[in-house]
Order: sequence, then structure tokens, then C-alpha cells
Amino acid sequence: MVGFTVSDKTIFPEDIEQYLNAKPEVIASAVFPVDDPLRGARIYVALCSDQTDGDHPQRILGDLKERGVIVDRWRLYGLDEWPMLVSGKPNYQEIVSTALEGAWQKL
Repeated sequence: MVGFTVSDKTIFPEDIEQYLNAKPEVIASAVFPVDDPLRGARIYVALCSDQTDGDHPQRILGDLKERGVIVDRWRLYGLDEWPMLVSGKPNYQEIVSTALEGAWQKL
């Protein structure tokens, strides 16, 4: 398990993804760092859900905040938009490449 540092705290993305993927409204998730010279990194979360309306992303990310994980930006994908590899795993390279686009929402 590879971690990254945010404000002197080690973050393990696999643990966060496991927590998110246990939520009934989350089909898949991707958690990754984006470099920040002051904090070390910022936490970005991509969620795949068949429920793309409503407030469930904010509620889920609020749950993370209560657990001490401060997410900087997030993006919700519908099932038909979720970048997948042939192996059936999330295409992290494609997800990360969109991190600076306007579709990412700041918390």
C-alpha cells in the first residue's frame, strides 16, 4: 500500500477507496494526490455512481471529513462515463489527467 503526505499526515488511498466502495450508492472510486508545494499534496476523489443527482456525494465526503480525511476536490461520474481499463479496474491515468479540468468541484 503506497501512501502520500498531506499536511504532515500520511494518506493511504486504498483505505479511502475501500471505505467509499462500501457505500451502496458508490459503484467505484479513485483517490489520488495532486501536488501542492505547501501541503505536500491535495486529495482528489472521483466517484462512480448510477445516482448522479441529489446530495449523496457531499454527504459521503462529509463522512470522510469526520474521519479526518480532508478532500480538496471531487468529481462524480455516471456509470457510462467512468474510465475503465480492459481488466475492469478504474483507468487512473485518464482520471488523473482530468484533475485540472473545471469538472472537478472544490469542497
